[in-house]
Amino acid sequence: MGHGLDQIVILHIGAGKHNAKDNDQYVRLMKKALEKSDVVEINGILEKSPLTNTGYGSSLNILGEVEIDASYIKSDGESGALSGLQVQVPTEEMFRIYNNINKQYSRDTNLSRPLSLHCSSLRRYMDIASDDHLVSAKSQKIYNLYKDRIFQYAGDDVNDTIGTIVIDADQTTLSTSSGGHFFKLPGRIGCAGIIGAAIYYEKIDDTEISCMCSGNGEQIIQHSLAQLIVTNVHRMDEGEYGTQLEKLLLSKSKDIYCGFIAVLRRSNGVTHLLYGHTTETFYFGTRVNDSTRVILSSVEQKGKFTFGEYKLQ
Repeated sequence: MGHGLDQIVILHIGAGKHNAKDNDQYVRLMKKALEKSDVVEINGILEKSPLTNTGYGSSLNILGEVEIDASYIKSDGESGALSGLQVQVPTEEMFRIYNNINKQYSRDTNLSRPLSLHCSSLRRYMDIASDDHLVSAKSQKIYNLYKDRIFQYAGDDVNDTIGTIVIDADQTTLSTSSGGHFFKLPGRIGCAGIIGAAIYYEKIDDTEISCMCSGNGEQIIQHSLAQLIVTNVHRMDEGEYGTQLEKLLLSKSKDIYCGFIAVLRRSNGVTHLLYGHTTETFYFGTRVNDSTRVILSSVEQKGKFTFGEYKLQ
């Protein structure tokens, strides 16, 4: 399948503890998503799959319901975040809602365009879809087993936030969504619903830096992790990224449970991907024009930081 020249796509399907018996399915899913060129289509494939914790098959809250967080950032400065989505393809619905909001706020107004919204209230004002068929058999089984003893649920399979970065010649777009953790309180807003936590973008000097994070949402929010990495990585020495990123993360929390991808794109077109995780696994994929790569990273030593890097272009 041909793609436009000078396009880079990076996606991940969560940092956590993926079940190795499903690895072939994870690889097929990521390869299928990497065939697409648009962030909505890419995330849509990931969100419709019961293998991921977003859209169909999301984790259930303490009431047995699905509540999805999603957010996006564009390199032109536009961004937005939604919480409480209940649809199979939350990224598509998020962009539809924000396109509507953008039209309303494009008129002469003294009001600031909202950056972050919760759908439970917004639904009373705006037509927002709600899908009754998001609960997978697996999610329902977990809920039924542990609903009366939720604090005993250890989470055999943990695969949190999904995220995608699409870098085109004229624009970079980041988007993320997540069903959050199992048995969360209703109304809980996870890292995918907060700009700077699960995703962040900034151009610093001659380098565009994008970052996606996944893992323990509360830790990611507490440290604004994606923003923290973006604003620090440009000061790090190229040969010392792994050591210095590990030092940065562990300085915030010795038991931090997360994975991240940082993409540094220089003005000369040279693009580096850095990744690291303290979680058991971190699964992601890349496509540069028509060249595709899928990485199933497992922690090299339990409780330690695993790091890697690739030159994408």
